[in-house]
Amino acid sequence: MEQMLTAGFWVLAFVIALCASGVIQWLKGLWRKAAPSWVWSLLLPTLCVLLAFAWLPWPLALAAALLAMVVAQLGYDVLLQALIAWVRRTAGLEVQAPPAPPVATGPPA
Repeated sequence: MEQMLTAGFWVLAFVIALCASGVIQWLKGLWRKAAPSWVWSLLLPTLCVLLAFAWLPWPLALAAALLAMVVAQLGYDVLLQALIAWVRRTAGLEVQAPPAPPVATGPPA
């Protein structure tokens, strides 16, 4: 259990979440209309478990898969945007925030 407290475990769970989210987004690009949304909902935990067992032994793999599934639920866009911002900050590049939504200034029409 002390292995779950290491930074490497958390990084691996984050990598599994990115991989699972990326594969799902790639598949959605191929078959956007072909599969109902419940297919993607079932595919996420399946991918997380398979990827976790590819890297870790039994008890840690299950914990990493569950953690990865929770992180992946944040969504591919959130994960990718956070990763890009981190890479830009690390590389010393300016990180630009997305534009704010327009604010209504009068009564609704």
